[in-house]
Amino acid sequence: MQNITTVPLNEIQPDPANPRLRQPGTTLPAAGKGLGSLLVDVMSDEAERVADKFATKSDFTQELADLRYEVNTLRQEMKVMKSDTKAAIVRWVVGVGMLQMALIAGLVLKLVH
Repeated sequence: MQNITTVPLNEIQPDPANPRLRQPGTTLPAAGKGLGSLLVDVMSDEAERVADKFATKSDFTQELADLRYEVNTLRQEMKVMKSDTKAAIVRWVVGVGMLQMALIAGLVLKLVH
């Protein structure tokens, strides 16, 4: 998966070749319109990139099938982990119960004698 880097909007420097960003003396509404059109350009470029990545329905279908396979694999792993955890908890509870009974029996014998 491709990493997307982001730049905070307050770090974007005015470009002399791009008058859409706020230049000294530009009013705020005009700068907002320029920034809005810049964001539209960025979003349309991103939409084109996604469209290129999934050029056909079969590409998208294959990617979706891969994701579903990974999700199902993770579900199976979680089920195995869940059953292993349940078994471990049952073993601990039974062990602690036996220890508790032995402790009580020992105390009763100690009190009787």
